[in-house]
Amino acid sequence: MRFGLLRDAPLTPWQRAVVEDLKQISAAMLPLEPASTSAEAARALELDFILSFAPLEHARALAGAARWGVWQYLFGDWIRYRGASAGFFEIVDNETIAVALLAQVQSDADTIRILQQGCIRSHPCLPRVTHARLEQRCIHWPRQVCLALTGGATQRLFATPVRTTARARSRHGLVIRLAFLIQACLRTARQLAHELLRHDQWNIGIIEAPIESLLTTPQPTVARWLRRPARHEFFADPFGIVRDGKLIVFGEYLDQRAGPGRIVAFDADGSAPAREVDIGPSVHRSYPYLLQHDGRLYCIPETEAAHEVALYEAESFPERWRRCATLISGRSLVDATPFQYQGRWWLAASVPVSGGAECELHLFHADQLTGPWQGHAANPVKVDVRSARPAGTPFWKDGVLYRPAQDCSQHYGGRVVINRVLELTEQSFEEEPCAIVDPPLSGPYRAGLHTLSAAGDITVVDAKRQLFVPREMRMALARHFKQRGRARI
Repeated sequence: MRFGLLRDAPLTPWQRAVVEDLKQISAAMLPLEPASTSAEAARALELDFILSFAPLEHARALAGAARWGVWQYLFGDWIRYRGASAGFFEIVDNETIAVALLAQVQSDADTIRILQQGCIRSHPCLPRVTHARLEQRCIHWPRQVCLALTGGATQRLFATPVRTTARARSRHGLVIRLAFLIQACLRTARQLAHELLRHDQWNIGIIEAPIESLLTTPQPTVARWLRRPARHEFFADPFGIVRDGKLIVFGEYLDQRAGPGRIVAFDADGSAPAREVDIGPSVHRSYPYLLQHDGRLYCIPETEAAHEVALYEAESFPERWRRCATLISGRSLVDATPFQYQGRWWLAASVPVSGGAECELHLFHADQLTGPWQGHAANPVKVDVRSARPAGTPFWKDGVLYRPAQDCSQHYGGRVVINRVLELTEQSFEEEPCAIVDPPLSGPYRAGLHTLSAAGDITVVDAKRQLFVPREMRMALARHFKQRGRARI
């Protein structure tokens, strides 16, 4: 593709990173200066698109001068802020998320077409941190749109434009500055109080219904909780399998006093105590994804600290497993979730990033379960703290694939969103949220929910309550003073 680069100042490091990323697909670049480039002159260059880092009025002047128009980054919710917030008005309005867009600019100042969008949690008091995190998450968007265009996704990309009626807001008045200061202090205090006094405790429960029933029952009744953990421990990330008519549940067990999490298995009927599972290296282990393939039972535990994703086969079920393949090495991935789609193996995962691992979705694909695996050409295929990070087993209903994902927009593990997969190829990916599964309305575990896994006609979930754990408060204080020490340095 041939594209023009519209700028009115030297490129910043982030802007240079965007251009370098675009060059991965061999795009030919022509520099354009707003002062010397008219719409006629730009049209004569026969460009596929123009990427603008100039003010919006310059971009609008060239709106029809390239085949696919002029593309510009906007940092803020376009409907509310005209894309000119970058973390500031999110604090004033006490919004927990911040939005970034890659838009096709229109000649009408009130209208854009959204080509790509994503959102992260907004920083409680520092707009510059929110802005920097948004920039890092969306460097690849122009390349991603180019890949989708070459794959024929023009109808999806160039859908109906979005119009805003919001007025431009100024951040320089005394009243707005005072509102910002008050909200920033309140948000910081709430976050610190939460870290010190309210700590998550997860437990595993059983829903006596198949996972596809959650598409129409957004707040299911948990039939029973498997075990009440002590104050210093929790059970999470459940995956179940029916063996000899009995449901066996695998999950993460964490004792706050005893170091990293490990995998345990227990009978869902409570007839025996939890058994520790010998699987994976001696690092924090969680999310023990179970799958059956070709008559064999496999497990992929999360071992992010080992910088790998490995496949294990049951050797002496359920306690002992042998390693049979390394699927991905040299990468830190969380919640690795394999599934099959249109004759290929796919693996969804998130990566640890600044501000949390909940906002990015990465995909990998292979001909066989054991690999070799390669990353999706458009990775990360999704940036959205509301529906990116995997949250259990994908499932099929009426010929459509559905993917559970975590909604961490309010806090980690708030609820689960079930996404309907619309398109999945080696170059493109699209899904849409179609159901929200909230935590139970009653019972002890009502503060959040972040895993749904299918086990035949039963669904295994985890949910949390919040309580005070002295050890967690001490750890939060240690983290806080460590961060302050780094800031002074």
